[in-house]
Amino acid sequence: YTLEYGAGALPGSWINIGSNPRTTAVVGVLLGTWDTTPLADGVYTVRLIVTDDATNSTTATVTVTVDSTPPTVTSAAATSFTTVDILFSEDLDAPSVLAAYFTLDGGVNVLGAVLQGDNRTVTLTTDTLTDGFNYTVTGKPTVATIEDLAGNFLGMPNTAQFTGLG
Repeated sequence: YTLEYGAGALPGSWINIGSNPRTTAVVGVLLGTWDTTPLADGVYTVRLIVTDDATNSTTATVTVTVDSTPPTVTSAAATSFTTVDILFSEDLDAPSVLAAYFTLDGGVNVLGAVLQGDNRTVTLTTDTLTDGFNYTVTGKPTVATIEDLAGNFLGMPNTAQFTGLG
């Protein structure tokens, strides 16, 4: 069998994954490992070509998205005297959005965090904000923190400034 990949949904050329062709028959085992680390984010197609002893071939393809870019904070805005919306650079994984992963300066506590339907906006519930006070909200960059749908943890920038409404 041959295992390879190409850029895009309909690649014009293919790159081997490991040593091709493989000539040992296999059943129910790992066919290969593909290191996507050096690749740019984007769509790729993986192709498996299986050839039997009579040289009959069957081809299977699957399209995958490589995403190694971490989400970042792009902006924040107070929407009421106790809520702040934080916009992220890409869709987030809902279970990773927790109030404990955010801090506000000025002695304001973060009481709750909810990922909105666009999957990029997090609404924080906070202590009362002071009208006209400039705040900084920070997403904590810890080992277990906010992550995108590909499992990339929060990157930099992880802060945004906003003015309180009161």
